[in-house]
Order: sequence, then C-alpha cells, then structure tokens
Amino acid sequence: MPSSAEDISFSLEPRVGFVSGLVQEHLFTKYPSQGADFVIAPEGTKQVSRLDWDIDELFIIGIGVDFRYKRFATNFFYDVGVPTGSGKMQDYDWIGPEGVLTRYSCHPNEVTTFFETGMQVCGYPLYNKKIQLGFGVGFEFSRIDFFSSNGFKQYVPGDAYEWTEDIEKVPLLGDVISYQQDSMLLNISTSLRFRVFERLAFALQFDIKPVLFVNAYDCHIRRNLDFYDSNMRGAVALGGQFNVEIKLDDLISLTCEVYGESVPVVTGEVYYKNTDEIYYNPDKSSVGGASRVRLGANFGWKINIL
Repeated sequence: MPSSAEDISFSLEPRVGFVSGLVQEHLFTKYPSQGADFVIAPEGTKQVSRLDWDIDELFIIGIGVDFRYKRFATNFFYDVGVPTGSGKMQDYDWIGPEGVLTRYSCHPNEVTTFFETGMQVCGYPLYNKKIQLGFGVGFEFSRIDFFSSNGFKQYVPGDAYEWTEDIEKVPLLGDVISYQQDSMLLNISTSLRFRVFERLAFALQFDIKPVLFVNAYDCHIRRNLDFYDSNMRGAVALGGQFNVEIKLDDLISLTCEVYGESVPVVTGEVYYKNTDEIYYNPDKSSVGGASRVRLGANFGWKINIL
C-alpha cells in the first residue's frame, strides 16, 4: 500500500435528507378471461390490479459508520423516515371485457413507517491519496408502511365498458387500505473516488442488487380482507450514488450524496384471509407482484474519529 494512504480510519456520519419515489403493488390472475395482457405480467397471467403509492419528499434522519484498514473497508448505515402525508394512492383494476380499465380510485396517502439498514464489505485494488477504485458486497433491508383514507372512486357499472374520466366520482370517507412492504436485497457495487484538491473529493458508485425477497401485507379495510404476497423475487435492481465531500479540517467533513434505485417487478405467491381471522389461505389463481423506484439526497457531517 502506498505510504501516502493511511493504514486505518474510523468515521461516523450523522445525516439528514429527502427521498421521493413510487411503490407499486401488482396483482396478476391466471384466468385467461380476465385482466390486461401487459408486458410485465408473468407468463400465463394477466394483470388485474395495480396500486401506486407515492413517496413524496419523505424526510430522512440517519447515520453511517465506516471502518477502513489498508485496502479493506466495512460500512454500515441506518435511516429512518419521519411519518407524514405523502401524495396519493391510486388504485387501478382491469376486469372489464378484453382487459380494459373499469375501476379507478384515488386517496390521500401517508407514510406511517420507513426504515432502511445495510452493510457492505469492500476491497480496493487501487488505493492511494488521489484515487480509489473499490468493489463491494453486502445487503440492504427496508420496510415501508402506507395508509390511505378518504378520496373517491369511479367504477364502471357492471364492469361493462372502459373507464373514462367523465364517470361520476363517488366520495369515500374513512380508512381505505394499508400496505406494508419488507425487502431484502444483495448489493454488489463498484466505486471510484477522486480527490480533486486537498479538501475536495468526488465519488461515484454503481450498484447491482439481486432481490433476495420482498414480502407485502395489504389490508383492504372497507372489504375486511387482508392479503399477503410472499417471497416475491426473480429480478435484479439497479442503483447508483454520487457523493461530494468537503474536508473542513482533520476531524470534520461535509458530505452531499444523491442516489437512485429502480427495482423491477418481482412476483410471488398470494394468500388471503378475513381481517378477523388468524390464518391465511393460499390463492392458487393469483400471482402477487411489487416494484419501486426512488430518488433521494442526503447531507451529512462526517466525523473522523481515527
């Protein structure tokens, strides 16, 4: 290792930020007479429902921890979102003739829970004071809970023809649907860091994230029905980060990070039950799905302890 690089370092990074995006909940049917024949539908199924849950500038508080020894590093992070109103939830159903859209509803949306955590181990085949090229592997786990209420619905009578915006809006009062999504992703990353000046550095990171599992719980409050979409997987997510670090002195640095992530549709088994029942029943005729896209920014204070 070049003598210009320090052998060991340890830092803490308290941070705040915002994240926006969209979480989508999908339902596919194996009945050929129902649903829309969309490209994302698994083979032998058609899409009958999709719920779009907004993430609208959710405020994030978090901390990052980084430990480095020569050409190796381990980092950890934990982020928590502040519960807040978050755009809207839109519900689409394609159950009319020839798979046309026949039901639509729209409701104010809240994010009631959000947290994300992960860790990674990295190695740096190129490591000196000016440039660092690294490869890492780790995992990320996240949970997000949504809750929708009030709003309106527009249902085609008897699902007999295609929905249009002119259909009467029927107001809804009270709780409508809640949704919880848990996900675990493997993270395989490549990073490149440049120190342009003594006190200024830039870093780029590209992430390939095979989906290990996504589990989701969906409670249709007005229908007294709960759904559980289990072990959804079968896709690879992509992500990326751009980071700027300004070194104030040997102890403190300011950081700014912009990041994005896209998780394509993953699918799995569907179970259902009445809300007051304990055990779920398998739905052999359906396939559950989930997807998401996020874009966020963090601003941090990096404290170099070692």
